[in-house]
Amino acid sequence: MSPDSSKNPANFKPGDILVLKPLDSSEVLDRIVDFIHVYSSVEEMAKNEPVEKIFSGCKSPEELAEIFEEVKKKWGKVYTYKIEKYGIVAIGINKWDKRVIQKRAEMFAMEKFRSNFYKLAK
Repeated sequence: MSPDSSKNPANFKPGDILVLKPLDSSEVLDRIVDFIHVYSSVEEMAKNEPVEKIFSGCKSPEELAEIFEEVKKKWGKVYTYKIEKYGIVAIGINKWDKRVIQKRAEMFAMEKFRSNFYKLAK
């Protein structure tokens, strides 16, 4: 993913809605972005974010560094290169709240408007 891509997590903003699709279920989860913190390394992120929030069950920055070393070995040089070149992003997310409902309503209204507009334009 290029750093200027609109799908780049570093470009997300608080209030954006993330649509998450867990690998282990067919459920789709809507979450709202609370914060975005961009770090140059996993070590920097571990110093600044609570490690148990980065990786559930993790108890220390050292343990987190070990986990990421295993991930680097498993995913290979491309993963390591991307972390070193682009850094890593911590995304704070929240469950449904009034902001998500409002954003969804706005998106639905805009889609309905576009649909009607294109019908009239034909």
